[in-house]
Amino acid sequence: MSAQIIDLNRIKELEVDELIDIFNEMIEEAPAQGMPEVAAMAQEVKKDILKIVIKGES
Repeated sequence: MSAQIIDLNRIKELEVDELIDIFNEMIEEAPAQGMPEVAAMAQEVKKDILKIVIKGES
């Protein structure tokens, strides 16, 4: 999988679109690597990020 490793100390420095791109890459590539559970987890995290950004929920 070529998805980037996310440095947790750097997450706050990333733009939302960069985070979404990382999760989209994971969602697309994980099933092909035999890891559908990673794709499902990435989809849920992406959804949570969007909720926080759009609605201000946490």
